[in-house]
Amino acid sequence: MQFLSFGTNSLSGEIPKKVGQLTELISLSFEASNFFGPLSSELWNLSKLQQLALLSVLNCLQRNCRVNFPCNQGSPI
Repeated sequence: MQFLSFGTNSLSGEIPKKVGQLTELISLSFEASNFFGPLSSELWNLSKLQQLALLSVLNCLQRNCRVNFPCNQGSPI
């Protein structure tokens, strides 16, 4: 799988850590979703990722929700 979108659905809760096991992903989108909470450090395993869409996460930040971004130890996404 190279493209995954969680957009426009009724899923909610924290972003699943298993997403970090999809190492062939090129594009990952959380736009128009109801996820909240910390972004899992497992996302740094996605070394082929070229696009990460976090509009819903950024909207959550504007509403003062709690979102934690893990420290990226020098591995750019």
